[in-house]
Amino acid sequence: MNLPIAFALGLLVLASMRDWYLVLPGSGSLVDALVFAPALLLSPLLLLIARRKSRHTRSRSMQRITAGLAAVALPISYAAFLGPGTWLDWTDQLSTGSYLGGAALLLAPLIIVEVLRVITEVFLDKSRAPADSTACLRQRLSLRVVFIVPWLMLAGSADLLRGHAQVEALLYGTSAGLTLMTLGFVVVLCVLMPLLFRVCFGLRRLAEPAGEQLRATAEVLSFPRRQVLQLDTGLRIVNALMLGPLPWPRYLVLTDGLLAAIGPDVSALKGVVAHEVGHAKAGHPAMMILGFLIVPLLLSNALPWFDYAGHDAVWYVLPAALAMLLAWRMVRSVGHRFEHEADVLSAVALGGAEPCIRALERVGQVLQTDPHRASLLHPSEARRVAVLRRFNEEPAFRARFAAHGLWLRRALVAALLFAVLVAMFSWYAIWPIERAIYSYRVGDFGGARIAAEAVGTKIPAGVSNEWESFRQELEVAIRIAPLGGEWPVLRPQMAVVGWHRGVEELLSLGPAAARPWFTLAVEDADRDPLRRSVLLYCEAASAKDLDRMAEVAEHVRRLGVPQELVPVFGN
Repeated sequence: MNLPIAFALGLLVLASMRDWYLVLPGSGSLVDALVFAPALLLSPLLLLIARRKSRHTRSRSMQRITAGLAAVALPISYAAFLGPGTWLDWTDQLSTGSYLGGAALLLAPLIIVEVLRVITEVFLDKSRAPADSTACLRQRLSLRVVFIVPWLMLAGSADLLRGHAQVEALLYGTSAGLTLMTLGFVVVLCVLMPLLFRVCFGLRRLAEPAGEQLRATAEVLSFPRRQVLQLDTGLRIVNALMLGPLPWPRYLVLTDGLLAAIGPDVSALKGVVAHEVGHAKAGHPAMMILGFLIVPLLLSNALPWFDYAGHDAVWYVLPAALAMLLAWRMVRSVGHRFEHEADVLSAVALGGAEPCIRALERVGQVLQTDPHRASLLHPSEARRVAVLRRFNEEPAFRARFAAHGLWLRRALVAALLFAVLVAMFSWYAIWPIERAIYSYRVGDFGGARIAAEAVGTKIPAGVSNEWESFRQELEVAIRIAPLGGEWPVLRPQMAVVGWHRGVEELLSLGPAAARPWFTLAVEDADRDPLRRSVLLYCEAASAKDLDRMAEVAEHVRRLGVPQELVPVFGN
């Protein structure tokens, strides 16, 4: 099953867009949106051209280039529509503060274009029968749904938490709360995604005559027979997979293409079933999540102790590139090891390696793949067969193989324990800072000031700028409401007083001094574009970013300068 790389890149653009593109509040323009909207159709159009060229043998190389350009065009055109097309700001205005509404609006253009791409790709392929095209369309669109659901779940959860100040402050204002919330979200996904996959992809009972024999094989291997299912792909995908890192819900899925390719050889199909059950018994899905998601998540709690400010960009890019290269190598090594382990467990379960070997060779023949070519997660067919034969015939090799598996699991446990210790130490060390922020967010301004004064100068390098901004905001908040209170009551008062005092500070002491006051001035519910733009101007001044100051000032003039700010921005 091919991953939707272009769609995934579009989601990556969405996640990172606000970090590198300045969204000017109130800049949404219907003219700009209409100008950039046709660019979204570039990807389906290029794919349409590529499909038409594929009918001519001489145009195959050009067809591949055009199809590649279609994939690259999707995230680029989506980024252009979000930024210069002002869809990011339109979303801010139309969502009225709802996270779920904002996420749906941001995803809508990407989803529409991707649906057009998929329809173009599927129905212009004349080699498919209509029924096969329908199955393929469902499979591809369902895969996009699986990618989208976590985004909408996160946004909906944020909406549900709104108004619960203490819970919100704990989960979003402390590193321990944020980490534990993320871990909980991962567990929820581990339960939800297999169920979602089953519904969206229309998994069904295995077809006969092989179905009953394969279910019986799974039951003998202690895997629930009712959870062995079939995925219809129009015979286009020859694969099997184990869905679900937890004991429930977990499904062993065989595609119709695999059943058709190996169908006459039921013994080989039993080898496939035993291989997938081997993944479950060895805990491979859970181990991958622990090693490549949970451990990095826990270790990320140490990032505030590293100082990134003031360094050249190469100090960001180089470590990131090395980390990605190392992660790729580790995922490849562990993935290959897990495939060998599942092969071996299949051989042990069936009393020999021949069923698994025949399945590997038959799939290789059907797919016409190079038997010596490996992928990211799968070793080459030749390597897998060689390991199976050696395991079958060499007792010394079996002992070394088992020892390597034990070493890998011990290394994973050690990495997990180390990551837990790093996270707990980081939580403990940064708690004095986060206690002040937590107290502020629940409306206890006096407690926040006491906690902030107790912190002293022991500030982690990575949060020093954020801490200084927080201290300034806390001081001006206390000047408005010394006793604090409930935020729903405080926000309107903060907005009114913050704006007037911010204007006074801006006129007398400059934008850097006015910034904390304007931070409180945008706490009102209507998210006034002018106030948010003035805050952006002050933030740019605090960062000494003259180019951004000039850009925001020009935008404020387009919005209409209030009379009291004419001395700063002009007419």
